[in-house]
Formats: sequence, structure tokens, C-alpha cells
Amino acid sequence: MCGRDTFFRTWEEVWRFSQPIDVLFPEQPPAPQYNRAPTQQGWIIVPEDDHGRIHGARWGLIPHWAKADSLPYATFNARVESVSSKPAFRDAFRGQRCLVPSSGYYEWKVLEDGSKQPYFIFPEAPLMHFAGLFSERIDADGAPRFSYTILTQPASTRLTPVHDRQPVILRPDEFAAWMTGDRERATALIEAERVPDVQFHRVSKAVGSSRSQGPQLIEPLRNDEEDVPPGANRSLW
Repeated sequence: MCGRDTFFRTWEEVWRFSQPIDVLFPEQPPAPQYNRAPTQQGWIIVPEDDHGRIHGARWGLIPHWAKADSLPYATFNARVESVSSKPAFRDAFRGQRCLVPSSGYYEWKVLEDGSKQPYFIFPEAPLMHFAGLFSERIDADGAPRFSYTILTQPASTRLTPVHDRQPVILRPDEFAAWMTGDRERATALIEAERVPDVQFHRVSKAVGSSRSQGPQLIEPLRNDEEDVPPGANRSLW
């Protein structure tokens, strides 16, 4: 699963690392988010003509047919195994696919004593792009409101020491095919096994509260405090 992530880059960095998609972004610079949680606002890149456009969006997809702004079940993640058949996602999967730019995400490893240790998982580059789906609804005043979900798949061996699921992280040469390709091409992309180019390290349990914010949340704990799973980044970042 992917239930917390971060975004602390500029629009210029988003534009640079979203190539070859030419992205149009708002004039107002984005506020850094070090602990973005479901129901909060995130940012998505949606296809528009021959480019992409960034929109603010609620994390947690609200299907076009929903009568309320919430559902009795979670929609912040969509499993690749069932995304094309589940009622909440199947319409968006046909033709409302987006990119979700992220600076990194958190995952919780279950320890032997049953407690959970949070990890921050981040890319080698300043930014990574999750495969997402979006929905657009029109307010009573005629303004569009966007919502989104992040697709997840079984974790690669790189990340299984932390969790058994991972978000679908797309390569730049896959961006256009994901957003505008046909259903068969989109299915092939999300069913492909992926070993993401990421590092990870343990972080403070303060990230467990969605009210916690700030760059201190992504700072690594000392390696001598607890066991570190194989493959983790052992240098301070």
C-alpha cells in the first residue's frame, strides 16, 4: 500500500523531471508537504491535448457516480490485480489515468514484537511519478474538483524487507503511454514487474500522525538504534 507520501519540489523541478511530457503548472508555488495523507490535497498531472497539466486533487478517488464526497471504503490505493474490474476504479482505468509526482513515500515494517517501524522510501532523482487514476466532478458553482488514487503492485525484492506492496513507479518513457494509451497498453504497464531505483531508511514514528509536518520527518534514525533490513541505505541522507 501507499498511505503517506511527500512533495517538496518546485514546479520547475516537476517540469524538468516530467519530460518528455510538457507540463503546465499553476502560477502559485506549491507548499511543501512532508506527510501527505489520504483525504488531503495532492497534485496530479492529467493529459490535456499534447501536454500535461497539474491540478490540485483530493487523495482518495471519488467516482463520477458517487452521490457524496466520501465512500464507505478506502480508495486512496487501487490494486493492479483488480483495478480494471472494481466499480470504484474501472471507469477511470478506461480513460482517466494520471501521474502523481512525489518526493518519496512512507511505509511501515511490522517488527517481531508486533510494533511498526516507519521507513521513508525515496528516489535517486528529485522526483518519481506514481501511476494514478483520477476523477473530475463539477461543483454546484461549476468549478471542477479532482480526486485521485495511486496504483499498487506486489513489492520487488528490493522493497520486501519493508513491505509486501509498492506503488507503481513509472519511467519517463512510459508517461505518455500510461496517460493516453489504450487499455491493453495500460494493463501491460501495470502488470510489469518493477524494481524501483529507490533508497530507504528508518524515520521517526512521529510520521504516524498526519498532523506532523516538517523536513525532520524524513531524516534517518541512527543505524545503531535498531536492526536495519538488508538493502537499506546506511548513510545519512
